[in-house]
Formats: sequence, C-alpha cells, structure tokens
Amino acid sequence: MSENLTKRTQNGSSSAKKNGEDRVKISENFLTKYFQNYMTDLGGGPKLFKLRYLINFQKGATFLFVLFLMKYYKNYSFGAFLYLALHGSYGIFWLIKDFVFGDKSFDRPSTITASLGCIVLLVGYWYIPFMQISGQGIENPSSYRALTAILMYVFGVNVMLLSDCQKYFTLKYKKGLISEGMFYANRNPNYFGEIMLYASFAVLVGKWTPWIILGLVWLVVFNLNMYLKDETSLKKKEGWEEYSKRSSKVLFKVFRNDFLHFGMYGALVALGYYIYNKI
Repeated sequence: MSENLTKRTQNGSSSAKKNGEDRVKISENFLTKYFQNYMTDLGGGPKLFKLRYLINFQKGATFLFVLFLMKYYKNYSFGAFLYLALHGSYGIFWLIKDFVFGDKSFDRPSTITASLGCIVLLVGYWYIPFMQISGQGIENPSSYRALTAILMYVFGVNVMLLSDCQKYFTLKYKKGLISEGMFYANRNPNYFGEIMLYASFAVLVGKWTPWIILGLVWLVVFNLNMYLKDETSLKKKEGWEEYSKRSSKVLFKVFRNDFLHFGMYGALVALGYYIYNKI
C-alpha cells in the first residue's frame, strides 16, 4: 500500500512538473510567435515609416528641445545646463553612431500602430527633461549628485557606443555568435549602457517619476527585446550553450555562480539607493 502511495505521489509530482513546463513553453511560444517583430509589425496594415527617422528626430532634437524649455521657463540654473549637456550630447552621439554604424533593424518600415507606439515611448523620454526644466526637478544639484550623474552618463554612453560599434563591424565581416570583447560576459551590453545613461538623467532630476517611466521601458520593451533576441537568434547559433553559462542577459557576469552574481548587483543597488538618498 505504501508503495502504491509513493508511486501515486511521484506520478502526481511528475504531472505537475510537466504541466508547469508546458505552461512555460506555451508562454514562450506565444511571445516568439506574436511579438517577434512587434516593433515593426504591431497592429498589421501598411508599413509607411522607418523607425530610424522617428528615433533620430527625437534624439537629435533633444538638445534644441531642452534649450526651448529653458527659454520658455526662464530656467538657466546649473541643473538645467548640466541636464542640457548630458541629454543633449547623447542625442548628438546617437546621430553620429547612426551615421557611422547604425542599427540595421531600424531600417525596416513599420506599421502605423508600431510607429505610434514608438512615438509614445519617445515622448515619455522627453517628459524627463520637461520635469527638470519646468521646476519639478532639482535646480541646483549638489556636487555629489552632479558627479554621480556625470560618471553614470560617461560610463553608460561609452559602453553603448563601444558595444554597438563592435556588433556592427563584427557582423559586417563575420556572421555568427558575438561572444568576445564587450559581449564576453554580457549578451546585451548596449542595453546596459542605455540603462546607465538614462538612469543618470533620473539621478539629476531627483524625483521618482523618471524612475517609474524608465522602469516600465526597461521591464517591458528592453526585457522583451532581449528575450526575443535569445529565443529567436542566439540560441540557434553555434557556441550558445557555453556562452549562455558565462554571460548574463544584461548585467556583466563577474561570477558564474548565480547567487554571487545577483548578490553582488543587489548589494550595489542597495548601496546606490543609500547614496542616492544622501546626495
């Protein structure tokens, strides 16, 4: 009787495990099937606009947009000029990057719905300088806050540019898995750089609203893009198994042990939060 009970328990556990795996698989298939090209195909219909034009306009016009806000609100504080220098220069760097080694995925035409979604996202990014210049942010940030924002921005923009440069020229001359250089321990260092540089803008503003906006973008858009990249591209390439063990989705993997890996970054986030509240 005890043996029958044990068998039933084991069978029940196996069935539950199998059902759980099936649910995960269905979820994964749903995402890869319906969202693989969501940035260009969302909503269906005619494809009229290239995302490159929308993105380049928003990023390139940011410098002028911030200048306009400064004049409109008559805000010529240290915080306003520092924000202009950081976010404005990022837009210029982006245009140079796009001209020299642009992302070819932005060359594809997109549907009207996808284009509107892109516009909403880009307008959300512009709400951050609006907060800073309209007087909702910190007009005269402390030296420590300014230093923190500048260091985060410089580090982030360099990681982003170096990663995109390596990716562009590597794929130009050799197709396959990119698992060296900036990509050795991080499968998406360009996203990591973007996160760091946009986080520097939020640090400068000093309010929670920019963090909420950016957090939604990172968790939904960035996370979905990175997941789809793994599932539909990287996993099909030679060397994926070994590469996936030594690399992380977006954080540079210093330790192969996941506990140490996430523990280190958790400690850094806690330290950053403590410093953020002090400056």
